[in-house]
Amino acid sequence: MHSRVRRLGRRGGLLLMLAVLWAGVAAQVAATHAPYDVADAVLHERIPTDWRVGLWLTCAIIMAAAAVAGTRDPRAQRIGWAAALIMPAERAVGYLWSVTMIGVPGPPPGAVSSLAGLAEWCVVTAIVYTLAGWDEDVTDALAYKEGEP
Repeated sequence: MHSRVRRLGRRGGLLLMLAVLWAGVAAQVAATHAPYDVADAVLHERIPTDWRVGLWLTCAIIMAAAAVAGTRDPRAQRIGWAAALIMPAERAVGYLWSVTMIGVPGPPPGAVSSLAGLAEWCVVTAIVYTLAGWDEDVTDALAYKEGEP
């Protein structure tokens, strides 16, 4: 078991942990059953709950599969990191739209409270983007032979 975890590498391990986190967000979205701000112009809140849960879970599954597939070919993790960027960016764009709608007259109104969500999901997106771009020395993983410690 230890050798398998070591072969995941830092990027693969982080991708796997993020996949678990994304699955947790999917569970949270499923548990709430309703958007937080129905009256506000938060775009991702207007997507049906089933779709949002499905998107979070699909990204989580792709991320986990790519992390594990990356033990054989580290380039496979690129797909997982691309999937990891989708949902935080979707949230950031949703809150950005709400903040933009503050200055636009008419319904649906924007919300100043969306600034916190915008900041939060921009930071999460930036963190995932930064982690996705980290180089990792994969020579140990590629040189690994079955039966070696």
